[in-house]
Amino acid sequence: IAAQDDKRECAFLSHEHHANSELERARLILPLLVGQPQPTREFGGGMPATGRVQKRPSSPRRLLDELDVIDEFNKQAQARVASVDPGRVLAQFPLQHLQAIIRQLLDEIEVPESSGWDLVIRDLVLNALSRVRPDVQGGERMDLRHYVRIKRIPGGEPSDSQYISGIVFTKNLAHRLMPRYLKAPQIMLLTLPLEYSAQAASSASRYVSFDEELRMQQGFTEKLVQRIAGAAPTIVLADKPVPRQLLEGLMRHRIAVAHGIKRSVIRAIARCTGAEIVTSMNKFSDYPRTGTCASLAVQTYEDPSLPEYRKSFFFLDGCIEQRGGTIVLRGDSFERLADIKQVVDLVICLSYSMMLETSLLVDEYALAVPGTYASSVPDKSALAVPGSASTQLPEDASLAQQALSEYNIVLSSSPCVRIPPPHVLVCMREKELAIRAITEKFDKMSAGRKDTSLGDSSSS
Repeated sequence: IAAQDDKRECAFLSHEHHANSELERARLILPLLVGQPQPTREFGGGMPATGRVQKRPSSPRRLLDELDVIDEFNKQAQARVASVDPGRVLAQFPLQHLQAIIRQLLDEIEVPESSGWDLVIRDLVLNALSRVRPDVQGGERMDLRHYVRIKRIPGGEPSDSQYISGIVFTKNLAHRLMPRYLKAPQIMLLTLPLEYSAQAASSASRYVSFDEELRMQQGFTEKLVQRIAGAAPTIVLADKPVPRQLLEGLMRHRIAVAHGIKRSVIRAIARCTGAEIVTSMNKFSDYPRTGTCASLAVQTYEDPSLPEYRKSFFFLDGCIEQRGGTIVLRGDSFERLADIKQVVDLVICLSYSMMLETSLLVDEYALAVPGTYASSVPDKSALAVPGSASTQLPEDASLAQQALSEYNIVLSSSPCVRIPPPHVLVCMREKELAIRAITEKFDKMSAGRKDTSLGDSSSS
């Protein structure tokens, strides 16, 4: 719809096609609106009917629509992930600490290091840290996870994961002939009732004929279409189902429609795009503000791990990046990505805490150093740095040594803090080492006495 030239006339305005209803006129003009006119075919009764738009063949784990512009959209979103400079977001020590946390969390869900998820998660999280800035002084929450959404799309590789400077949500267009890509769209958000209600219009209960009810419904629909079209939106997003007459009226004005969207998603879209949510008909008198973004794409994915094998997603990219973003995870099954999502969610919280701590240290002119254990245990193998080769325990490890190895993990989000193990275990390990030293000394003394006695017996 948005790609068509405004000078191009619609077929139903030229009065060349004589249709018997609004639905027939919509069927005649829809192929022209999407820029793919198809020849009409004659059926047995001589009734003209438009041919269907031919779709390209699809394959599992790939997009159904292989449009070049959507492919370019995906390439830009993937390139954005690797374009972030880690040194500009976090300092050296916090960055190393973050990588240790990511590896530790991935080990808990049995994700090997060779899978490549370590760098992918790090770059995705750093993209969110460098772009999203909550207005805490304005009353917004400090937790970054309220403004960074995480969506799972199975299939592909971990490197296919994307960071979208906007919103990604599960939904499809109301009609298959509506455009799946819009550049700089004008977005209108509706939460008002889209159907005429006689009980809401009249407080007194009375009987109404069916013709009068139908006439009032048509009048309400025409008035709503005129008010929506007066705001000149490109696409309308509604939380309630859209009636057929309203949908046909909006398509005649070249307006795409998506309905059944959650209220929480609509609020997030309003925040990122700057759109005003229309909650009643009275809002149209003030000319409600429409939101915008750089591009909008609707993509459909197929994968056996999806609940219904197929799922469509709205991508709103190029919004106000300080107000929120979305991390799109790819590279595994839908169930496996749920574990990765929990890791990413926790890493976002911890990394944002690291960034705030680093800012505080800079403001106080303090120098951040990596934290170490302040322990007097002479055996440092049980308190080694996580991920090092010294964390491997021998087969004859004692009970205290095995217990201490369980505390060889990162327990703090701060790179300057290392939480030591319990004092009881440390004392137990010290006693074990002392007993081992005494035992070894006793064995040496016993061996020396045995050699002396053997030498005396041989000389005699």
